[in-house]
Amino acid sequence: MPLEGHTDRVATPLSGRDRRFIAIIACLFVLGAAACVFAYINHPAIPSGKGCVVVTVASSLGGTTLRNCGPAAKRFCRSEGKLNGDIAVACQREGYALGPIRAGG
Repeated sequence: MPLEGHTDRVATPLSGRDRRFIAIIACLFVLGAAACVFAYINHPAIPSGKGCVVVTVASSLGGTTLRNCGPAAKRFCRSEGKLNGDIAVACQREGYALGPIRAGG
């Protein structure tokens, strides 16, 4: 059973102020969605493995994945590359030199 005056309130058209408010909210939503799409399209994709040495090696608890990128990968390859064949292969694949760490990097 409807409440007294409820059908009149539901049947009354929206006022101009209410229409403007809904229009502004709808415009903000559309502009926000367009900005998200624009940002997604223009965001440059970065290759995930570029310059990174990723290798799985045996460890005390089974196996572990080691991931080093950039300068850390260079140091890792120089210090660990001669000790493990899998690490050496991963380092050579990315173009990092194997061998001792020299003073100054």
